[in-house]
Amino acid sequence: MRTPRRLAALAALSPLGLAIALGGCSGFSNAFSPGDNVPPASVSGAFDGNYQGRSTLVRAMPNALCPAGGPGVIEIGDGSLTFPYTPDLIFDTAINPDGTWHAEIGTARLDGRIVGNHLAMSVNTPSCQTQYSADYVWNHSS
Repeated sequence: MRTPRRLAALAALSPLGLAIALGGCSGFSNAFSPGDNVPPASVSGAFDGNYQGRSTLVRAMPNALCPAGGPGVIEIGDGSLTFPYTPDLIFDTAINPDGTWHAEIGTARLDGRIVGNHLAMSVNTPSCQTQYSADYVWNHSS
């Protein structure tokens, strides 16, 4: 269940795409396989909290309306991620017990994982690719 506070926090991320959150980690891979050096979570919601970092726009087709890179916060709550990449493209996915997630909307893909206190993810569309890198800052539910 999404809380109004959580949705308001997501909407405050960026006036351009609502999703200028986190990115820019070197060696970032778009392929996330469950179990790749990721310890299993022992409790549902073990990854809940805020992750602060940067986004990097890696690829943009000419005249594409891709979110610009920059600083931001990604919030995970109730064991799920709601991520507005653009106003018309909002991903909603559960976080797996091993810290990975994958979502598709048409030809757009969201892939990510959390290892330790670090979140890494990417969004790929036919016209844009954005990478995100963030570190755990605090758990909003405690």
